[in-house]
Amino acid sequence: MGSSTSKAETQKIQELEIQDYIQQINSLIENCFQECVCSFRTRDLNSSEKTCLKNCVERMLSFQKRVEQRIAEQGIMAQRRFEEEQLRKK
Repeated sequence: MGSSTSKAETQKIQELEIQDYIQQINSLIENCFQECVCSFRTRDLNSSEKTCLKNCVERMLSFQKRVEQRIAEQGIMAQRRFEEEQLRKK
C-alpha cells in the first residue's frame, strides 16, 4: 500500500509541476503580448512587434533560468551547512 501511495504522490507532484509550468508559460505569453503588441490593424505582427516579442521572451527565460540557478545554489549551500552541523554534533 505504501508503494502505491508513493506512486500516487509522485504522480500528483508531477501533475502540479506541469500545471505550474503551463501557468508560467501562459503568464510569460500574456506579459510579452501586453508589452509588445500595440496594433490590431493587420492580421500579422509587424517587424517591431516580432522583435519585441523575441527579446521579451528571451529576457523572461533568462531571468527564470537565473532564478532557478540561485535556488539550486541556495539549496546546495543549505545542504552543506546542514552536513557541517551534523559533523560538529558528532
